Amino acid sequence: MGVSRRQVLRAGWVAGASLGLPWLQLFADPPAARAASRPKAAATPARMGLFFWGSGVIPERWVPEATGQGVALSPQLAPLERHKNRLAVLSNFRVAVPNVTTHLPGPAGLLTGRALRAGVGGEWQFAGPTADQQLAAAQVGLTPFGSLEVSVDPNGSGMSHRVAGDLVRAEASPFALYERLTGQALPAGPDAALERSKLLLRRSVLDLVADDLNRLGSRVGSADRIRLEQHTASIRALELRLAALGDESAAPACIPFETRPLTGDERVHPAMRERCGLLGDLLAVALACDLTRVVSVWYSDPLANLLYDGVTMGHHQLTHEEAGDQPMVDAVVQTIMGDLALFLDKLAALPEGDGTVLDSLGLLCTSDCSRGRNHNLDDYPILVAGSMGGRLRTGFHHRAAGGANAADVTLTLMRAAGLDLATWGEGDGMAARGVPELEA
Repeated sequence: MGVSRRQVLRAGWVAGASLGLPWLQLFADPPAARAASRPKAAATPARMGLFFWGSGVIPERWVPEATGQGVALSPQLAPLERHKNRLAVLSNFRVAVPNVTTHLPGPAGLLTGRALRAGVGGEWQFAGPTADQQLAAAQVGLTPFGSLEVSVDPNGSGMSHRVAGDLVRAEASPFALYERLTGQALPAGPDAALERSKLLLRRSVLDLVADDLNRLGSRVGSADRIRLEQHTASIRALELRLAALGDESAAPACIPFETRPLTGDERVHPAMRERCGLLGDLLAVALACDLTRVVSVWYSDPLANLLYDGVTMGHHQLTHEEAGDQPMVDAVVQTIMGDLALFLDKLAALPEGDGTVLDSLGLLCTSDCSRGRNHNLDDYPILVAGSMGGRLRTGFHHRAAGGANAADVTLTLMRAAGLDLATWGEGDGMAARGVPELEA
């Protein structure tokens, strides 16, 4: 009996638990050819993702001074230095839709190729599906999950839309995401943290699929056996981290996920780095096991007013009220880029084929405006991380000619992921050219 790339190991009657498999040599070669060397570009699918944060950047601190291959990163991008060769920095693009309100036109134009529209009651809403959901709809049946959406801010909701006005709410709980991916039910409710941690410490999803793992291990070669061992070790390490976060008595230094209210709508930075790392671990495993090929990380929503360490007010308020060249806003953006670097670490840590999970992904990294102080849509902050299996160029800074449509970046990623699109979007926001400089 053969084993498919997307097969999961199931525990049968035991709580319906399941475990996805990583890329193995077993999946790439037919049985008669397994002794031969694997072809160069075997079987790692094209994947697309999004990493989004609210309230923009400081453009003169964000855009690198030089253009071309291998240029020095800017001060705000410096936390990403270790991933520099896997990044494409794209500047001087503008979101080409009317800037009719604050914080929403940019994401609407970049992620749907359409301007905002007035909904029932006059509120602004996205006028079509976001790129991640359009790609997920085109891949129905290829993976167990069409897409996965997470929010690093526990109060965030994300902005993925299946169709106009149909929000796909992002999952903010690492425990709930773990349960969704593995099928292992965890205790719920306000007093369940200790019970969750006890369960994860006592019983792993690996225990529930141990027989299947042993049978598979007996069929594969030494290289695949090492990959399985690495995969199971990473899952167990992740479970132990979740257990520690769920039990404050076992980890007294851990900051609880719940936010603590301050004045107004400010909220204490709720262990964002730890949450970003945990959610990154879970999404990396989901991608490595081909459980999905589309992910969205909503780090913070537009208008999010999280209070970061070392600053005096919430992020959104800070962008409007800090005077001068805004050193505290600058520090917050660098903190967010540090957390993005951590997320990329998680993807780059998992080997797959000739590269890593990050190499198979095209991750669009962006915000809701250029400069948070005035919500402008010119020189929009755009990074692409990962080469989508060699379909995209990386390691360079491209500064576009004036007036370039930011939605062309999104169109390029969607085409690279396999969508046959001559144009994308409509009206002022429609993209048609793409970005040839990003194409490999």
